[in-house]
Amino acid sequence: MSSSPDASLCNKITKKNKYKVIAYNDDVTTYEFVVRCFMTVFNKTEKESSYLAIKIHNVGEAVVSYYDTKEEASNKAREAVDMARSNNFPLYLSSK
Repeated sequence: MSSSPDASLCNKITKKNKYKVIAYNDDVTTYEFVVRCFMTVFNKTEKESSYLAIKIHNVGEAVVSYYDTKEEASNKAREAVDMARSNNFPLYLSSK
């Protein structure tokens, strides 16, 4: 028996100490755009982006990514929002 903590518990502790970017559902932004945006801005795979887009649609929001600094998270959220606005979508993301 190993005395090391469970990997999922370590992952939760690590995420707790990081800043997150959260995306919110809206009725205008297309699924295809959300997937493309997450792949472009957050370097997510198509599968990860698709999962997140569906979760946002069903739940209303989802954490897209975690960052070590508040500035990194804020910059990534802004980059995604800027991409959405330049494509005439109201997609909203925040950092916390």
